[in-house]
Amino acid sequence: MTIPLTPRIMDAICLEHAIPTKNGMILQIGADGGLRLAEANDLRGIRGITFLSLGTGMEDAVRDLAGSAVGWQDGIRTAGEAGPPSVRRTRALLYQFLRGIPPIALDRMVVHSLGQDVLGLGDAAAQANVIGLPVYAKAAGLRPHDPAAGPPVDRDRLLAFDREMRPTASLDDAYVVGVVPDRHWVTDPYADVSDEIAAEVLKHPYPFGRMVFDGDRVHLGLPAGLADRAYARPLRELGRPLTREDLSRTGTPVRGVDSYGELFARMAAPLPDAAARYALVAVDGLDAGTSVYLGVHDEHGVSFLDFGTGHTAVFPRARGGIEMAELAGDAEILGLLRDLDGSRTPEASTRRPLAAPPSGVRVHRQVGRDGTHAVELIGGVGSMPDRFLEQLTRAAGDGEQDVIVIGGGRPAARPSAQSTRGDRLRLEMRLFQYVVSGAVPTVVAWGDVDKPVLDILDRYHVPLVRRTTGAVGAGSLAGGGLSLNLDNLWEARGPEGSAVTVPPQKDITPALLRAATDRRRESKPTRPPERLLSYLSLPLNDTSAIRAELAEHGPALRELRPQIDGLGVDPDVFAAHAGFLQMTQRHPDLVDVGFGVHGAATAEERHERILSAVPGLVVKEPEARRTAFEDLASITLGTLDDGASRAILRAVGMRLDGEPQEKVEQEIFRHAAYLPREGRPNLLRILAAVAPQLPEEYRPVLHEVAIHVADCPDL
Repeated sequence: MTIPLTPRIMDAICLEHAIPTKNGMILQIGADGGLRLAEANDLRGIRGITFLSLGTGMEDAVRDLAGSAVGWQDGIRTAGEAGPPSVRRTRALLYQFLRGIPPIALDRMVVHSLGQDVLGLGDAAAQANVIGLPVYAKAAGLRPHDPAAGPPVDRDRLLAFDREMRPTASLDDAYVVGVVPDRHWVTDPYADVSDEIAAEVLKHPYPFGRMVFDGDRVHLGLPAGLADRAYARPLRELGRPLTREDLSRTGTPVRGVDSYGELFARMAAPLPDAAARYALVAVDGLDAGTSVYLGVHDEHGVSFLDFGTGHTAVFPRARGGIEMAELAGDAEILGLLRDLDGSRTPEASTRRPLAAPPSGVRVHRQVGRDGTHAVELIGGVGSMPDRFLEQLTRAAGDGEQDVIVIGGGRPAARPSAQSTRGDRLRLEMRLFQYVVSGAVPTVVAWGDVDKPVLDILDRYHVPLVRRTTGAVGAGSLAGGGLSLNLDNLWEARGPEGSAVTVPPQKDITPALLRAATDRRRESKPTRPPERLLSYLSLPLNDTSAIRAELAEHGPALRELRPQIDGLGVDPDVFAAHAGFLQMTQRHPDLVDVGFGVHGAATAEERHERILSAVPGLVVKEPEARRTAFEDLASITLGTLDDGASRAILRAVGMRLDGEPQEKVEQEIFRHAAYLPREGRPNLLRILAAVAPQLPEEYRPVLHEVAIHVADCPDL
């Protein structure tokens, strides 16, 4: 039998020795490497870390690094181009070896240089970048920095260890210095592991000194896939982001920290008497603003938690200063943070004026001592009893809270009530407006709540109070020791489903609303520039404000338009806002039509205004005609959600572009939910009135579309 010697198999044969050492392994080619092997065996280890040393023959992998450009292809590191062919082959061999190591093991691997290698920090940093793993070296063997060799290594990439291999804050006193790579092989090795594996790993402290650079982000401490599991409860239940003001409430000194390595060392210092150490850490992210995280050192190791996102903290690569203040005491996390909350004093309101609500959102009543809060209604609220609305209004007023009431079916009659597309768009637009103003309301659901609505609430970290069909409690049910309350009860649901402390109540009370809102997490969506925020927060039915904004800032807003896609909201929420920006550039003659559509008092008036523009569109040149139909259809999206007009505009445009009749019919039928039988006579009347205004050759198109509207199936 003949084994073909492909380059990969040949390399594997050439790597003759991966020799275990006391704290890891040494890689070498050839048998002559006794001195290096002996030194590798004498290295003082770090619990949980595997030291990888490069022995005879393998040193070539990190030679001739000047100008080396490490490549990545399909997520796999490829050898840098620097050096002669033999160096590049050895480097490729090292990469092949590392690719075969599971990510959870690779995350714990460090390259430790040996004493025969005399190198500077810049050399160590270059090696780390090429290998993709941290490089540790004894401080005594490091050359002083040579300014002629380039700028010094970024202090944030350096770790210092004492003679016992414990993290230390001072590089001057370091016995070993570590340099982390600008890109590690793996960012979160536990992202996809099972809960059982994660639970086993969490039984032991994770090794200190884990710093992973990932583009413009830095990950410190416990990998996210572990920390998110270990601290799931406090991350969900604190309910608000930490702020710089919280540092002053700790009662301990606030001190500056020079680097991420020093921050890690201070958090990883031995725990003398306490079971854990906690500290608030403020990091100036420059343009991104200041973020405050909770540092934790406990039985799992060192972690940093972001209560604004509800996940493990991600630090900025480009930053300003770092400050930290320890939290006194060794209680569990939530207890300490609740004590911190209790020390907060009421502050003057910093809310920006709340924009007027979009069409379909009705202000029921202004509440609160100074009338600055509101109870607002969205959806099918006509069947809500007056008693419920009065009770809710009193509770919101007493609690000084903003409330949005969404409609729905009776829980007993329709346990899976479906929200409408338009109501969901209006809810998300209104929540966005609240976020821009600096406030987060509580949503109260009259009836059941379906998953699409819950997804919106979770996206904005908004609490919910909803009606249930009853609850089982203590008592007697057929002698079984349980009782069933058949009355409708009201229960609170914290942001993202987090638990609340108040049990379900028969009536909505200020205490129930507070149970949901006191532990809420303030919403932190991606924030675009203020100019774009101001425009997007304007409801399109406020046509005078939209007109003024476009007239004054149109060119600047058009430049910012691509950032709308990065907001993480439903794409249709701001589709009409984006449509107006595009229309002002491509078809300014249609802008007044758009304002007229959004200013219409009734659906019939809206349909007349938009379909009356069709005669002017059909006579344009084909490309201009196509984009004109697109722009006019786009402004029917958003909270207006006029699917009837949109279906007709798209169908007419498709037929004029030569699409077959079957596809045009499908487009109309796809919008059947917007074409109820009782609304079709008005649409057919408008189409019949508009058809004679078209050039004769285009009139059959409108007649065809009218037939499809009349034949549209009922949903």
